[in-house]
Amino acid sequence: MLARIFCTLTLLALISAVHSNKQDAPFYIQSGHAKLYQDKQLIIHEQNVKIDYGDSHLFADKVNSYFDDNNKITKALAFGNSKQQSHYWNNIDPDKPDFHAYADLIEYLLLDEKLIIHKDNVKIEHGCSHLTAHQVNSYFDDNNKITKAFAIGDTKQQPHYWNSLDPDKPDFHAYADLIEYLPLEENLIIHKDNVKIEHGCSHLTAHRVNSYFDDNNKLVKSIAYSSRKNQSHFWNNSDPNKPVLHAYADFVEYLPLEDNTIIHKDNVIMHNGASHLTAKQINSYLDNNNKLIKSIAYRSEEKQSHYWEDNNPKDKDSEFHAYADLIEYLYNEDIVILKGDVTIKNAQGTHISEKVRYNLKTKKMFSNSKQGEKVVMLFEVS
Repeated sequence: MLARIFCTLTLLALISAVHSNKQDAPFYIQSGHAKLYQDKQLIIHEQNVKIDYGDSHLFADKVNSYFDDNNKITKALAFGNSKQQSHYWNNIDPDKPDFHAYADLIEYLLLDEKLIIHKDNVKIEHGCSHLTAHQVNSYFDDNNKITKAFAIGDTKQQPHYWNSLDPDKPDFHAYADLIEYLPLEENLIIHKDNVKIEHGCSHLTAHRVNSYFDDNNKLVKSIAYSSRKNQSHFWNNSDPNKPVLHAYADFVEYLPLEDNTIIHKDNVIMHNGASHLTAKQINSYLDNNNKLIKSIAYRSEEKQSHYWEDNNPKDKDSEFHAYADLIEYLYNEDIVILKGDVTIKNAQGTHISEKVRYNLKTKKMFSNSKQGEKVVMLFEVS
């Protein structure tokens, strides 16, 4: 009987202490057993521990609550066991999925820092967004809503974010040294330092990638930024029988959900075996299986788009260069179409046309003149 009274008094003291500090919601802890260590300013809760704090909730095997001289809770440490991790969840917004976090240890800093630290084998689930990391720091506002979360890796493994965009499309995976998750208003995820994106047969590396998602937590677009030393690098290995396509640019915008488009901007250079392409901007289009269909290169104000081949690097006579206002590269058809003030230069001379169609398989190049005359073969690439 005395033990029951002691536990009840302890629980009531705990609730009132935190409630007097927070005006919005009391901090409730329920457990099968609670023990007070007054000299250590510590309460140990064990057996099916549950915390309710406004829209925040936590399940754990054991929780250690620490309080100050005024009996106000300063922090709570939640521990899992060998069978089940500690589980925290937050109802960020009634129109959005709940935010769930699982970890071996969860540290809840209640007073000034408004911080929750999830440590060791951390897993975040937020609708179709998922995140694993060594440590995740979650920050909440005065209304106890999660505003942002920072995922940090260790020496063995980077934080890993993935999003199940569409059941008919590959999952989107992102790895980075640091991942900042802003789920409340901005619907933004910032991946920083040594970023690697994997999306089916599409891959992207960059210094930084900003990913934006809609209210249903579906990824809408990602924007990749270069560092001072290295450009963003996209590659696609959609066909094992063809060379891997590589594209480098200062800025890459990835629209995977509906548009299936990748926009490469500024100082763009693309390589595909012996074929090369440079332009101010190149738009690449994918099918629903994330396989590359075509790329379209656009000129800048100063320079035309430039396509060239070096089929035999030892023989310069086999090399040719093509310049045009617009260049369309059709991967499935092995066709390159050049449009607008086309200039072809090779060992045989210079050829000018309004439109040129080049067959990569037959190595034959056909031209339409500016006057719209019949199609004629310019030359056959050796």
